[in-house]
Amino acid sequence: MLAEGEGNDSGAARRVQHCTIGRHPWQAVARLSNRGINKIDPRPYWRVTTSRLARLACILLGVLCAACKADELVVEYREVEHRFSVAERRAIERITRGTIAEVRQLLTALPERIALRVDADDNVGAMTNAAATAVAPDTIYWSVDPNRGGGVLATAEVHLRAMLFHELHHLVREAAIPRVSLMDHVITEGMASAFERDYAGARYPFSNYPDNVAAWVAELAILPGSADLNQWMYRHPDGRRWIGFRAGTYLVDQAMAASGRSSGDLAATPTARVLEMADVEPAGP
Repeated sequence: MLAEGEGNDSGAARRVQHCTIGRHPWQAVARLSNRGINKIDPRPYWRVTTSRLARLACILLGVLCAACKADELVVEYREVEHRFSVAERRAIERITRGTIAEVRQLLTALPERIALRVDADDNVGAMTNAAATAVAPDTIYWSVDPNRGGGVLATAEVHLRAMLFHELHHLVREAAIPRVSLMDHVITEGMASAFERDYAGARYPFSNYPDNVAAWVAELAILPGSADLNQWMYRHPDGRRWIGFRAGTYLVDQAMAASGRSSGDLAATPTARVLEMADVEPAGP
């Protein structure tokens, strides 16, 4: 999950991208049969042609169904506070499809089908004017403020690709390494932040760690696994923001340097192993 919040799936969702078969799928087959009727004795030929047409129809339907099954993206819109325009929908789908294709080259365990659920929400952070959340096994929620940052189109063009890199990494990692302890959250968010930085070219404040980040890591390492997530991942009482995200990015950078592996390669690596590679020993459960 990105550090600014998460989407809201309440209310009715409108499905806008789905697989369909053509309006008149049999017309081409009918024209083929009309051209091929035997004028001398049509009945035997018609029996053969019908059989062939039936096989052809089955093949065509199979291809169409396979295409539907293989479609890797389903987009749904919740239109309560904002009605998404055709241009906005096209941009969102174009960016999402392109990003999925990019990420699939890096994360081969990415689910075959991805569902993106989009809604408008003015209660999102000003950093990106949007918020994203991954929900296993294959769903991402993206909430966007249509009244800030130049609107939906501008926000999608600037931020959606990077946010999808982050959330798609979550889908892969959490399928293998569910988040249980505080350090699970720290490493999972840090790894997704490093992934979007390294491959999407995005640098957000929650992935930039300070010079004294080792002191933050030392604080986190002695905490119980049940420590307060809001305090350590988002806003600490002393005013620090995103301690877990930023320290997690640092730890993943250390693990990558030690192992020679990328944030994509490490997606299914257990938290304890990542910490070991980063030369950190957590306090325990």
